[in-house]
Amino acid sequence: MSHSAPRFRTFLARAAVLTAVVSSAPLALAAQQPPTRPPSAQDSLQVEVRRLAALVDSLRAEVSRLRSEGREAEAQDALVDLRAAAEAAAAAAGPPPEPPGEQEFSGRERSLQALNPEVSLNADVFAHLDPDAAGADNFFAREFEISLISNLDPFSRAKVFIGRHVEGGEIVPFEQAEGDGEAGGGHGEGFAVEEGYVEWVGLPSGL
Repeated sequence: MSHSAPRFRTFLARAAVLTAVVSSAPLALAAQQPPTRPPSAQDSLQVEVRRLAALVDSLRAEVSRLRSEGREAEAQDALVDLRAAAEAAAAAAGPPPEPPGEQEFSGRERSLQALNPEVSLNADVFAHLDPDAAGADNFFAREFEISLISNLDPFSRAKVFIGRHVEGGEIVPFEQAEGDGEAGGGHGEGFAVEEGYVEWVGLPSGL
C-alpha cells in the first residue's frame, strides 16, 4: 500500500464527518429557527450543502478509480473508514430536535352535558303473603322519591329530593288494624319537596 493511503483515508474520514454534520444541520436549523429567517443565511447554507455534496461525489469517483486500477484493498479500507466516521458523526450529533407542537388552550367552562341534572328514582315497597286471601294484591308501595342533582357553577351544585307518599302503605300494629279500619290515616297522598339545598364543593380564587 502506498504512503498516500493513510492521507487519503484521513481525508475521507474528515469529509464524512463534515457531510454527516451538515446533512443533519438543515433539519435542526429548520426546527429551531423562526420562519422569518433572513434569505442570505439560507442561501449560504444551501451553497455549503452543494459544496459538500460535490465533495462526496468526488470521493466516490476516487474510490471507483482505485477499484478500476486494481487497488481493491485500499479502496475497501477507505470505504470502511468513511462509513465508520459517518456513523460516529451521526451518533455524536444526535437526532434533530422535534419542532414544538401547537399549544392547546382549554377553558374552565363546563360542558353542556355536565350541566344536565342527575336524576334518580328510589322506591319503598314491600310484599305481604296472606294464605287466606290468595287473590288479593299483596304488594304495597309506601313511597317514591325522585332526586335531582345539578351543577350550578364550577364551585357549587344543587340537590333537591321530591317524594310521593302512597296512602295505605304504612305498617301498623295488629291490635290497631281492626280498630282503625284504615291504615296510616295521618298521611296524605301527593308530591312534596322533602329536602333541597346548595352544596359548595370549592371556593373561588383557589381558597
